[in-house]
Amino acid sequence: MAFERKFQLVKAVLLKLEKKPMRWTPLLKAMIQECGSPPRLYYTLKFLEKNGFAEKILIKDKPHWNITPKGRELLKALLL
Repeated sequence: MAFERKFQLVKAVLLKLEKKPMRWTPLLKAMIQECGSPPRLYYTLKFLEKNGFAEKILIKDKPHWNITPKGRELLKALLL
């Protein structure tokens, strides 16, 4: 995946997570709608998690993805 394309997807995911924590399927559907095709969401989320920009949390015993404070800082930088 090209560097620029990867960070477009990172930005799109963080923008969604900034609004609210999301489960996998709704997040994937949102990214398909935004990107027009299934993105490499799994790898993007693993990148974000590994680097502390996103985390898995439990809401009503179900896993959700959530943006971290470090992720909010990255999002600010990507929006400049």
